[in-house]
Amino acid sequence: MLAAERIGKIAKMVAKNGGIKTSDLSRIFEVSEMTILRDLSFLESRGLLKRVYGGAISAKNNDEEISRYVREKINTAEKNKIAEIAFTLVKPNEQIFIDPSTTCLALARKIKNISEINVITNGLDIVNELADSDNVRLTCIGGDFHKISMSFLGPISEMPVKEIYFDKVFFSPAGCASEQGITEANVYSVAIRKTIIENAKEVILLADNSKFEKVSLYKICDWNQINTVISDKKPAEKYKKIFKDNNINFLN
Repeated sequence: MLAAERIGKIAKMVAKNGGIKTSDLSRIFEVSEMTILRDLSFLESRGLLKRVYGGAISAKNNDEEISRYVREKINTAEKNKIAEIAFTLVKPNEQIFIDPSTTCLALARKIKNISEINVITNGLDIVNELADSDNVRLTCIGGDFHKISMSFLGPISEMPVKEIYFDKVFFSPAGCASEQGITEANVYSVAIRKTIIENAKEVILLADNSKFEKVSLYKICDWNQINTVISDKKPAEKYKKIFKDNNINFLN
């Protein structure tokens, strides 16, 4: 296969799937990862994708590279609606994890007055939002600070959450697709989310309508690991079957 043909196919695959790993491309095209990296560099220089750790994602789908300030201004009404619904699921004396997403920040703003609630997070904005609340027992998971997401990530973050068990976990990913499942752009963000999901009695996914049929680079989990999905409106018809087959409670 000519290099130009391979590069063209890589561009189409990334555009269709939202992202792909370097190792997968190397296997598919039977060339070295160094060759793939050169191809990705060429495509990135043309603005067709963005390289990330371990692969590449579509330039149009790279939520992880959009500043938190910008993301907080996107779909604000939808996020607030989701947060209102999520708020009804939070009960006094529960131990909950709230991830650093802007949708979960909207939830944090609503739970200040729930008495004796235990909140664990790795999000700096979540900590700042709840710091002055007398009703919230707040625990921040440390680690390497990631400025774009305003969160603490990496191996130091992953170690403590392995020993913590949660009544409920609230998280909002980059993408939710029917076939690929729940995905995210940052590999370290994926790692900590995998752990909190494993240690939770109830996993609650918060996703506005723009997240559906969107695929990012790294898989967080399959649909069968989700207990509840909260969105601002109903997604495409095929998701009804996914929710039914996996006993997922859908709220909107």
